[in-house]
Amino acid sequence: MKKHNFVTIIYSVLTKTSAWKIGKEISFEEYREKLFDPGRLKKREEIFERITLPSLSSFSKNSTVLIFVSTELPAVFKQRLLKLIEPYDYIKLVDVDVDEHVFIKVGSTVKSELEKMGEDVLYSTIRLDDDDAVSKKFMKNFEPYLDHRFVGVCITFSYGVGLIFDNEKIASAHLKKAPKIAIGLAWINKFNSKEGSFESKYISVYNLGNHINVEERVPTFIDPREISWARSIHNTSDIYSSHLVNTYKSQPEIEISSLSKYFDIKV
Repeated sequence: MKKHNFVTIIYSVLTKTSAWKIGKEISFEEYREKLFDPGRLKKREEIFERITLPSLSSFSKNSTVLIFVSTELPAVFKQRLLKLIEPYDYIKLVDVDVDEHVFIKVGSTVKSELEKMGEDVLYSTIRLDDDDAVSKKFMKNFEPYLDHRFVGVCITFSYGVGLIFDNEKIASAHLKKAPKIAIGLAWINKFNSKEGSFESKYISVYNLGNHINVEERVPTFIDPREISWARSIHNTSDIYSSHLVNTYKSQPEIEISSLSKYFDIKV
């Protein structure tokens, strides 16, 4: 049976149904202005280019990276994003309209990609933010889980590194155990091509709800064996706070120079 992975990245998406923290307690127009602030977009683009994009080489085989981007993203930033991903034939940009629900869009896009394959597919959807990274060995460690035995199971790799930024510079890196973290959270399912149906009702990892308590809804396997992800902690992050910085700073520090052992990123 064909096997395939879909890596899903939400890249500065503006929707009226958005639940992102950046959009809370302000008007929709204020939310739009803040989301598309040129300074914010420039910094996010730089971190995507340095941290996220190089790590996507892990998914060069049997995978499709789907980057969901707002139709209202300023043209100059969209063109630069297109130029960044141009060398990678396994990365696709998917436009999301302001009136669409991004999680529904993820599901419909994954289904459309599966239908194009014209056969039954055992597949995963893997969650990744546009400023985070997976390790060089992520796919090697994940591959055994892409098996029919794990259909209907959520996989979470709990061991990673927090990268604390000071402006454009990584100031420090800290080891962290974070079960059920969103980075690299994966969902296994099977698509029946003839019937156009799914073995589990949840098409994508985003249908599982809040990642923090995902184990309350579906069986969840926690794999803590190896460093599997890097989280960027910077002041344009939706959930940035001094508490978050201090939480990671309280954890064991790792030399920045040693990050290349685990990640394809530009420090």
